Amino acid sequence: MVLCLLSFCWFSLIQASDDSEYWMVYTFNIKINEKIKLNLVDEFHIKNIVSNFHTYVQYVGMGYEINDYLDTAVWYKLVSSKKNQHWSESHRFDIDGTLKLNINGFKLSNRSRLERNTTASSWVYRDRIKIEKKVKLFNKNFVPYVFNEFFWDIKPNSGYHENRASIGFSTGFIWGSKLAIYYLSRAKKSKGSWNSADIIGTTLGFYF
Repeated sequence: MVLCLLSFCWFSLIQASDDSEYWMVYTFNIKINEKIKLNLVDEFHIKNIVSNFHTYVQYVGMGYEINDYLDTAVWYKLVSSKKNQHWSESHRFDIDGTLKLNINGFKLSNRSRLERNTTASSWVYRDRIKIEKKVKLFNKNFVPYVFNEFFWDIKPNSGYHENRASIGFSTGFIWGSKLAIYYLSRAKKSKGSWNSADIIGTTLGFYF
């Protein structure tokens, strides 16, 4: 089933238009103690076969579980982007606060993120609401989820400029890892007009 889904992602990439992308993410989660964990992330954005990937993001972060209802984390991100065959880099620092609730088996979370782009000297506020629930299919655990996230540029005359809505699921994979497969619809404002993109994504997470 997993191979069929990955084949679907690959076929979608081959058939992709200029407004379609494939995102591939690898995460490494290292538990320091009961409260603290180290996170390492590699993220690739691929637009089509010809142009290959156009964005590469490297994250390193430290998360802290304050209690059962609140997590916090700090991140450093190096974002490499290609435009007109030229690559550029930006350095970003994030701080997160995530509120969590569990209601009748449904996990609800609200992540607030403040992102500082030191290269562009800009601040962006991001807010994501996510709902997920564990279910058992074919004698295997799956966690389907939906989320919506909006982006607010903290600059005069800027404001709301991006929205991401996603549906997907995660499940156990090889060697204790987790695989997530999702569809994401992204709307982004550029030069006063909104553009949309359809994104198929996979995330493979390893836990230590």
